Amino acid sequence: MAFVNISLLFGGLLVAVPVVLHLIMRRQPKQLLFPALRFLQQRERTNSRKLQLRHWLLLALRCLAIALLAAALARPSIDSSQLASWIMISLLAVLLLLVLVSLLFAWRTQQGRLAVTILTVGAVLLSGLLLVVSLNVILQDEPVLIGDQEAPVAAALVIDASPRMLYRHQNQTRLEVAQEIASWLIQKQLPDESDVAVIDSHQRQNVFAVDFAAAEKAVKQIRSTSTPRPLPELILAAVDLMEQSDQARKELYVFTDLSERAWSGPSQKLKKKLAAAGNVLVHIIDVGVDEVQNTALGALQLQQQSLTKNSNFQLHAQITQTGSDVQRTVELILEEHDPTRPIFQDGQVLLPTANARGRIVCDLKSGESEAIDFEVAGLEVGVHHGSLRLLADDGLSIDNERFFTIAVYDAWPILVVAPKNVAAHLMTEAVAPYQFRQTNQAKFRCEVIKQAEFNPRELEKYAAVCLLDPQPLSQDQWRALAGFVQTGGGLGVFLGHHAEPIASFQEASVRQLLGGKLVRQWRSPGDWALAPVDANHPLLKDFRELGSSVPWSQFPVFRHWMMKPVDPESRVVMNYGNSQLPALLTRRHGQGRVVTLTTPITDRLQPAVHSRRTAAVGRYRRRPGPSVDQHHSAAGRPAREGRRPDHPGSEPGRSQRRLDQLPVDQGARR
Repeated sequence: MAFVNISLLFGGLLVAVPVVLHLIMRRQPKQLLFPALRFLQQRERTNSRKLQLRHWLLLALRCLAIALLAAALARPSIDSSQLASWIMISLLAVLLLLVLVSLLFAWRTQQGRLAVTILTVGAVLLSGLLLVVSLNVILQDEPVLIGDQEAPVAAALVIDASPRMLYRHQNQTRLEVAQEIASWLIQKQLPDESDVAVIDSHQRQNVFAVDFAAAEKAVKQIRSTSTPRPLPELILAAVDLMEQSDQARKELYVFTDLSERAWSGPSQKLKKKLAAAGNVLVHIIDVGVDEVQNTALGALQLQQQSLTKNSNFQLHAQITQTGSDVQRTVELILEEHDPTRPIFQDGQVLLPTANARGRIVCDLKSGESEAIDFEVAGLEVGVHHGSLRLLADDGLSIDNERFFTIAVYDAWPILVVAPKNVAAHLMTEAVAPYQFRQTNQAKFRCEVIKQAEFNPRELEKYAAVCLLDPQPLSQDQWRALAGFVQTGGGLGVFLGHHAEPIASFQEASVRQLLGGKLVRQWRSPGDWALAPVDANHPLLKDFRELGSSVPWSQFPVFRHWMMKPVDPESRVVMNYGNSQLPALLTRRHGQGRVVTLTTPITDRLQPAVHSRRTAAVGRYRRRPGPSVDQHHSAAGRPAREGRRPDHPGSEPGRSQRRLDQLPVDQGARR
């Protein structure tokens, strides 16, 4: 058994008051002269014994009432594990009281020596049994409740300092309420010589405070953090810390708003830990609010982290309402590009001028979310800072504003290197279309040179290099390209028939750069096509929404390189049909990335084919461009072969015509 305030038990000494009053106020009999009648004297002796018995019983009841009142004021508590023992003690005490009353009655009424002897022996046995059981319970290592100034404890105060605790209600945040209660516990409730530790959501070492003053100071210095540790992790740390204390009793106080997010973490490990630490008494202090009213802006989603000059900037966000239905206004704030700011002047931070670039009014329903989108045009070159914020405050202001940074550049310079007889206009039109160049909206600025003019010393002027159907390069050129990619540049290699002989492409350094080893060229009758392997790759993001509706089979492949083995660090994006032969693969190299396509994109399709519509055999007129090779036509005969341009960025109306739309020279036949 334990008492909240054991000092009040000293009030049991007041039982002496009835005893003193009984002795003082005892009536003194008056002596009166009566005739010497024998029966009156006998009657007087009998009544005197009865009155004495009543007086003693009344005195005992009065003393018992005072003792019970003092014990009730001391607020006794019984541990659940000792409940059965205390019930037995109570029964033995009641039985002993009945035996004592019977013994007193038999002795006063002179009921006989045998009855008195039996009752005396029973009283002695019950008294001994009661004493043994009571000592066994009292001497057990039972916990002592907080508030007992004679029993110090090891107390750990775990305070949730996540951003949710900044919710303000009745002009006080949840964190402030937790700090106030924790300070009161330290000042008023914890016994002297107790070990106190304050643990919050910050990443710091958990130790016991030097004294109560240091613990209270630690509580007042707690601030919210944007990267809080999960609450179960904090409790585990607190239990581990309390196990290091020599105090018999351990108290754990958890201050939280009981939010579901707060309990994400090692919950199963926490259950096992608390079950093993049976001597830890856990108190959960709820500092939350029953009816929460809050509007929250979710994380911002930028269509791109950087863009070119005169491009449109698109921003997406989710807004969520908790509580009653409200109408809120969302405003887009964008700072002007000012290279001279921010600066610190006269004790103040001077920021660039901020302007509102758009507003959206939202009618929000309780428990629902609404998507909002902004689009901004006309951003100048430079780094722009901005924010999305809710007008008007609510209980939690930390989620009313989200910040972003967008970088605007001039068109990225791209160097396109191609042999003399390889046309690069298909590539340049795909990367920087003519319409975008005319309106200064092109993201890239292409510079085309012949491979013989390629100077590795000028690579630093470009953001990326594209090798179109490259001829064998020198080792110095390959090393220069590797260093260029290593420092953050981009390299695109589009292999074609000019890659022979392949000795220079099979060097170890080149294989590491390309992502695999080139073995040989393969020709197919056109029944092979590109097949995506990694649809989530950024290279295929434009086809992601289309899914399986993209007609990949309508883009046949007539020539490709076989690459085996593929470097383990390479990422295959596309294969050829159902084969395991890589068509498009990427690889990181230092700070840059290399993209390799094992089929040409610059060859023009010039085969003589068997027309399926007319069953006539003819040959297509060759347009100006690179030379073509031989392959087997649909009729099974060797014919002059060309390359059908299948690049999605090819110039419409020219190289993307279907085969049956190309002009046919009827004069020449086989």
